[in-house]
Amino acid sequence: MSGAGPGGGGPGGRRRRWVVRGATMTGAGHVNEGKWCEDAFAWTSLSTHDDRPDIQILAVADGAGSRERSAEGSRLAVSIAVSTVAAHLTSHDVQENPSEWDRHLDHLGKQIVRTFLSVASGLGGGSPDAFASTLTLVVVAHPYVGYVSVGDGFIVLRTGSGGPANVHLLDSATAAAESASTTVFLTSRLDGAVRVGTVYDPEITGVFVSTDGLAPVTLTRAEDGQLDIADEQVVDVVLGLLDSGDFDPYDLMRLLARGDVISATQDDMTMLAAVLR
Repeated sequence: MSGAGPGGGGPGGRRRRWVVRGATMTGAGHVNEGKWCEDAFAWTSLSTHDDRPDIQILAVADGAGSRERSAEGSRLAVSIAVSTVAAHLTSHDVQENPSEWDRHLDHLGKQIVRTFLSVASGLGGGSPDAFASTLTLVVVAHPYVGYVSVGDGFIVLRTGSGGPANVHLLDSATAAAESASTTVFLTSRLDGAVRVGTVYDPEITGVFVSTDGLAPVTLTRAEDGQLDIADEQVVDVVLGLLDSGDFDPYDLMRLLARGDVISATQDDMTMLAAVLR
């Protein structure tokens, strides 16, 4: 796979690399009902030690709470998504322009949906509906960030050193307030529902991917229905934690367990974050 180098050299000529960490927590509502977490996340690295890009593939999924095998569905979704994209990027050359990335991601999105429906149908005795799940997948290959998304997950980018002015919402579910509560799943009628896009920006230093459980403390909706980053900079806090060389993995769990976060959402919470060091 071709592409620009991953952010240039670091101190002493060392190449900069992506550091990825994730966390998930069962929502308070599910705990009260005695349910398991119905979210899932997965990622893989195609990092090499030559001059090719340091590529990371991140995926999060949220199983439909009303479906009996939704927890299995979310795990199936992230597994199929990550493995499908990794196999494709390992064997195909992607040219250095966003339109070419979009073409490949559009193809991969369709392939992921077909594979998910096929596998879920086999496990469900002919119907995949019991495994309904959202999916948000991100490919990070500096200076490109591409995504495939179905449902209400969301993606935030950080440029430069971060801060409120440098944290940007890349993709989210429908921006129309009147339809924001209508969630699309991999098992839904998907005409036009698979969102695909690519950003080229050498200034990207962080990527945050989440299911909708963290939306109440991360996003805000304006009167015109448009979504944006909330004033409370949860994303910036998470990415800042990963910037540290002495990162404590339990810090992400402590953030999810904060009183203000738990009181804002009863849903399962799942996130993956990547920073360029």
